[in-house]
Amino acid sequence: MSRTPPTPRALEVRDEPPTVEVVDAARRTLEAGGLVVLPTETVYGVAARADREAPLAALRAASRRTSAQPFTWHVGDPAALDELAPVSPF
Repeated sequence: MSRTPPTPRALEVRDEPPTVEVVDAARRTLEAGGLVVLPTETVYGVAARADREAPLAALRAASRRTSAQPFTWHVGDPAALDELAPVSPF
């Protein structure tokens, strides 16, 4: 069953680190299949669930990327990579 992603909204983040409420809102958005725009050290990034096709399709559409253009993945645990893609030690 496909979920409808949440309606886009902006959360003002003034605290460093962000408040629990902001982090929880981002978590809920990702769990629902939505995209989250977040600042990094140099640019803004867009986060999506890599383990579901619908969020990846939404990210591809939002960034105007084809399926031949890969994404950079950031994972919280190296073991998660085994579930997402084959990894070579070289």
